[in-house]
Amino acid sequence: MKNIIFNHQVIRNYLITAATVITMSILIGDLFHSQDRIAQQDRLNGYAPFLGAGFVNYGKELREP
Repeated sequence: MKNIIFNHQVIRNYLITAATVITMSILIGDLFHSQDRIAQQDRLNGYAPFLGAGFVNYGKELREP
């Protein structure tokens, strides 16, 4: 009888753990592949040339006496 109860507990705990892992992996995947995050990355990529030009200009000013 105790063996049957133990087996039910193991199966129940395994199912709870599997459901938790699946749910968390889906949520983390959505976090990294959300449209808002992708759009923000596109905006940052759009600003990169302007920042690069600013750094180059600042570096040239430091080198010139």
